[in-house]
Amino acid sequence: MANEDISNWSDLLHSSTKLLEQAASSAQFPPLQRNLDQLEALSKKLKSKTLRTEAPSQSIAATRLLAREGINAEQLAKDLKSFELKTTFEDVFPVEATSVEEYLQQVHEMAMVSAVQEAQKDNSRSFNNYMMKVLEEDWQKEKRDFLQSLNRISTLPRTNMNANSNVGTHQGQIVSIASSPQVSSGMEVVPLTSRPIVEKKASIYAEVVKNLNKSRERGLPFKPAASFKSAYVSLDIDGGGGKSVTMRKIWHLVQMMMDGDPSQQRVSIRMSLTIGARRHLELGHEKYIMDTIHSHPAQAALGGGVGNLRRIRAFLRIRLRDYGLLDFDAGDARRQPPVDTTWQQIYFCLRSGFYDEARNVALSSRAAHQFSPLLTEWINTGGMVPEEIASAASEECERMLRTGDRVGRAAYDKKKLLLYAIISGSRRHIDRLLRDQPTLFSTIEDFLWFQLSAVRDCPSGPSSIVLSDGLVPYSLDDLQIYLNKFEPSYYTKNGKDPLVYPYILLLSIQLLPAVLYMSKETGDEGYNIDAVHLSIVLADHGFLSEGAGHKLGVMDVYAEVSTIIRQYGSMYLRLCDLQMALEYYAQAAAAVGGGQLSWTSRGNVDQQRQRSSMLKQLLTELLLRDGGIYLLLGARGSGEEGELGRFVTDPKARQQFLIEAAFQCQEAGMYDKSIEIHKRVGSFSVALDTINKCISEAISALFRGRSDGESRTAGLIHSGNDILETYTYYPDVSLQERQLVFEQQNVLRQLESVLSIHKLARLGNYVDAIREVAKLQFLPLDPRGPDIAINVFENLSPHLEACIPDLLKVALTCLDNVTDSDGSLRAFRAKISSFIANNLKRNWPRDLYERVAQSDFYALWIDTRSTFHPHATASPPFDPSHTSYYFLTIDDDYINILVIGSINLCKLRSRHVQAMPPSSVIMNADESGKISQSKKLHGSNLAPGIKGEHVSPLISHGNAVGIIGGVSVDATLIFLRKLVELSSDSSKDGVNSDSNSIPFVLCSDPLLNKEVLSYERSYFVSGRNKMEFLKLDSSPIVQNLRNKRVFLENSGASCIVIPCNVSHTWYEEVSKGCSVPFLHIAECVAKELKEAKLKPLEAGSPLRIGLLASNATLASGFYQEKLQNEGFEVVLPDRATMEHAVIPATEALNRKDMEGASNLLRIALQVLLVSGVNSIILASDDMRDLLPRNDPLLKKCVDPMDTLARSTIKWVRSAGDNT
Repeated sequence: MANEDISNWSDLLHSSTKLLEQAASSAQFPPLQRNLDQLEALSKKLKSKTLRTEAPSQSIAATRLLAREGINAEQLAKDLKSFELKTTFEDVFPVEATSVEEYLQQVHEMAMVSAVQEAQKDNSRSFNNYMMKVLEEDWQKEKRDFLQSLNRISTLPRTNMNANSNVGTHQGQIVSIASSPQVSSGMEVVPLTSRPIVEKKASIYAEVVKNLNKSRERGLPFKPAASFKSAYVSLDIDGGGGKSVTMRKIWHLVQMMMDGDPSQQRVSIRMSLTIGARRHLELGHEKYIMDTIHSHPAQAALGGGVGNLRRIRAFLRIRLRDYGLLDFDAGDARRQPPVDTTWQQIYFCLRSGFYDEARNVALSSRAAHQFSPLLTEWINTGGMVPEEIASAASEECERMLRTGDRVGRAAYDKKKLLLYAIISGSRRHIDRLLRDQPTLFSTIEDFLWFQLSAVRDCPSGPSSIVLSDGLVPYSLDDLQIYLNKFEPSYYTKNGKDPLVYPYILLLSIQLLPAVLYMSKETGDEGYNIDAVHLSIVLADHGFLSEGAGHKLGVMDVYAEVSTIIRQYGSMYLRLCDLQMALEYYAQAAAAVGGGQLSWTSRGNVDQQRQRSSMLKQLLTELLLRDGGIYLLLGARGSGEEGELGRFVTDPKARQQFLIEAAFQCQEAGMYDKSIEIHKRVGSFSVALDTINKCISEAISALFRGRSDGESRTAGLIHSGNDILETYTYYPDVSLQERQLVFEQQNVLRQLESVLSIHKLARLGNYVDAIREVAKLQFLPLDPRGPDIAINVFENLSPHLEACIPDLLKVALTCLDNVTDSDGSLRAFRAKISSFIANNLKRNWPRDLYERVAQSDFYALWIDTRSTFHPHATASPPFDPSHTSYYFLTIDDDYINILVIGSINLCKLRSRHVQAMPPSSVIMNADESGKISQSKKLHGSNLAPGIKGEHVSPLISHGNAVGIIGGVSVDATLIFLRKLVELSSDSSKDGVNSDSNSIPFVLCSDPLLNKEVLSYERSYFVSGRNKMEFLKLDSSPIVQNLRNKRVFLENSGASCIVIPCNVSHTWYEEVSKGCSVPFLHIAECVAKELKEAKLKPLEAGSPLRIGLLASNATLASGFYQEKLQNEGFEVVLPDRATMEHAVIPATEALNRKDMEGASNLLRIALQVLLVSGVNSIILASDDMRDLLPRNDPLLKKCVDPMDTLARSTIKWVRSAGDNT
């Protein structure tokens, strides 16, 4: 049998071999291999066939080339795959060291460099990632804020545009809003079911707010909390959602808290709110019991009983179903003892608000016979038990806590401990219960009911009441502190139940925090809208101050809530629903006034003042809106027919409010509203004055070519005539008002005349325009009139005065376009020129003077104590009593006034004079600072190139000083005063005589002063070097300074100075080619410091000199250069000192804040003194006189103006000695 099996296996093997041999030659099936070697060989064969078909021509060529050299390409590829290139230290760090230590040092340095580079890359990568993250977060925040703002706008109801369609009507087409049926609602008639939740809330709440305001105005009773709750319930939007706290629940809580009357309960407001919150929880638990009974009717076995105690026992049958037979269901006491539910019944009766039932159970039970009197007292006193009752309950609590739970004692017996703790009100026992029994309460409502039941009526703040045996009562502050230990997310389950946290805050009488938290919720549910109306309820009852926490004061609380209400009302303004905005604004004002009491003026004085102030502010805001006047004032009158009469009932107060609002409109440029309001209150003269002002501005705009000027003037004149017509029929106009109206009417007619002249000139009727100008009564331009100088501006309206320059330009234009056939036009032109000359102090536009210069030339002499007198060809008469005279020349480019110190030694030319840019002033002063007589003074030679005759210098003294004015006239006069004072001090033998007087020529140009000052103040950035500073365009200033320098040379000056620091920036350009000495202020300072032979503060250190100046002076660098040439080390203020002390001091000085500027200057000086300087150069034209003369800091300072004055006097004395 075995042999047969072996033969069968051999036959099978043989057959398989044959089959394989046959299959190997088949093209359909690959041959089967028996071992791995054969399989590998076959795979290589197949791979070679595949590669041969897919390999590119270059690969095939490479393989052939390698084969010719005897290299197996396949083997080479396999070797290269396993080849690993390993670097050595020599490759990375070339060996250039001669020792091991040097080599290690190089390795260490290279490693440090690599580490730094890697750290830099990491930092750069982290910074980029962080910046991208910040950008993304900012973008998300901006997007979220934008969407939330859109959401807040959409939360308001859609307004009925027809309700405000009467707003834009013309004044002559006023529509009575009070009689319009469309304005009563201000809302679209849109079904509530088809609108979003937020719009539903806003719409239904708005109606309640309107009813609340009407009731408060009429003194009718109104319960806002109940009304808002009913309105919210009518929306029916709390169905489903799975949230434990809804707005209906919150509104019910607020209603229960507000319904309590503290005066009847004889408790404080805080305790009244606490009792209301506890009552809300009790009603909620009663509903929970009924829901439980309905869910388990068989276990409850309520039957037909309807009493409260029957419900409690039915609830206990369900709750204690696993404990066995209950005592109230036991019929046979001989059987197994039933479960005693006495304490359970008492607790749940109290928890559901069934106080009478709880007392009856305690009285009928032997287990609670000691507890029944305590409970009775607690119920009768509303929780405010006497001290002996609280002490007895506390002792029982202490005994139970000390004894602990006995073995086999049921857990529900802990209700006895809770009941005794409630009656004791002991903070110690309550804290121990919360610490030892963390799972004692199954819900947060049960926990809060227990806490609120144990709270005693204690004053706010730390508990100061201590009963006998050290019993400290549990207060509301203790509860709030405990609840605030947890974050809001703990209560809201990370936002899944958002109303739980404000619900907890309200239950713990934290009213304002609850409102603020809800106001920040901007989701689709519209909780922020609920927060606004919650705040209205709380503010109306005046309870906010009791639940604001300890961080805010009383007025801060009401101001915070008022802001919330006001911001919500302002959103109605954006929807053009002024009526609804007014209702909310009234509530915002009432909030700061104490709520309901503010409507009847029963609040305290401070609250009434706050309400009045805010109400005026908000009503003014509405009044300034389009349509606000007609909403508040009605179709006519001053508010009797409008909404203003609802809130400001006193006519006098209403008129005063409107007058103030009108002036605010005028200040804001809302002239139309100001005119309308003034007309409504009967202030016709003020309304006409505003119209005249607007006409004057419109005439100016018309003259400058504005297209809307003509239409605007026509409308304004129409408004003025309308006011005059209304004034005619207005009763009870005072005599003073009639006089003012008459004056303004005259101004209006005069402005109409000016307007007609402009129109005639624009139409080309030049002759008629000239004739009308000559007819004007307020201008002495009639050629036939007398040539006398009168002050026409004494009683002239400023609005009319503003039109005179443009009117004169129009008149000159008309004169240029009309031929003078009889000389009358020349006389008219002379009148105009004389009028302009007599009113140079008016500072009229420069182009007006240029027009006069193009017409003719006039030399004028002016007495500083009288009016101007024109003379065309003759010199002015001599009068020794005149203190100073002026000589006016008008050419093609400039107007120049020469002030001559002593006219009796001056000869004025009557011919045309070429002048340097404007207002060159020649003065001569003695040592007392007064203008004195010169020894010899020649003609008015102002510059080279004067046509006509040979001229002599103005001053022939050999040591005369030429002075170019500084950045301001004040700075120049300060230098002159120093020059005179120092000259007087240096006079020989103390004798003040003319021999010691320093002759000088002063050239002061307001235009140059303005350019230099503007150049200095525009240079605010500290730290620029001199080259950057000089790149700024200063060519006009340099040319102007050069002209002044040439003028002084030709005037006889033998030495020139500039009492200005900034002007020395261009010293090199200005002094180039100067024929007389030109003193440099910095060089004078450096030489004087060198002569002082100062000693360094530290031996061996250089002399350090501080330099405090403006940015422009520091950047020019001339002080630094001159001081360094004398061997001084210059210390400059650092950037922080410049930005936080020097520049702010200059800005404070410009604001006339002298005290602030002096304090900042002291700081800058002290910073420099700390750096170890010997002296400080105060090279600032603005700050030299900020500190008083006796200030100790000035002893360390050097005033360059003093130094320049002393150097000038030295030069004058030396020049006088040489001559």
